[in-house]
Amino acid sequence: RDYKVTGVQTCALPICPLTAKQTELLLDARDNTERIVAVVNNLLDLARLEEGREYLDLQPAAAADLLQSAAETIRPRVEDKGISIAVEVPGDLPPVSADAQRLGHALTNLLDNAVNYTARGGRITLSAELQGDRVILAVADTGVGIPVEYLPRIFERFFRIPGHTSGAGTGLGLAIVREIVAAHGGTVTCESQVGAGTVFRISLPTTKP
Repeated sequence: RDYKVTGVQTCALPICPLTAKQTELLLDARDNTERIVAVVNNLLDLARLEEGREYLDLQPAAAADLLQSAAETIRPRVEDKGISIAVEVPGDLPPVSADAQRLGHALTNLLDNAVNYTARGGRITLSAELQGDRVILAVADTGVGIPVEYLPRIFERFFRIPGHTSGAGTGLGLAIVREIVAAHGGTVTCESQVGAGTVFRISLPTTKP
């Protein structure tokens, strides 16, 4: 059977008031538990994807719709951080064969990274283009960038770039992106330059007539 960790059960606090230190410890314990729950759920997702047990509901989908939906999901975080976000897609692209929910999860993971490593005043751009019989979805940011020596490892489980302390990720987000894209018959690549930003590109087959 497949299992899913749904969260942490809470109980009523004692009637006596908590001290500031007790409150701090409780909040730390809650945050650590939520991180553990996230790791477990991500590992379960990876296992199902790698074993081919994750059913994909593949349907024709417009690149513009996929990217716009992902942008709206992340928009509150983007606005809170003072980053601009744009979706740039030509109107004549053929649809791709996609599970919108699963592919949306992959795009959201890429956008989470972009937000974490882009400073206030930066920019995130989602775009798409046709290359032969494939549509390329791109997520580009103007963030801190990734040193070239780490690029071959960024899709590994639990790998986190030394010195990148932004966010509280599990080190599994990009591994999940890779598996979701592979399940769609696609590929994902990354180009980056320190201080000049990062671009992730997802290549997907178009829907056959």
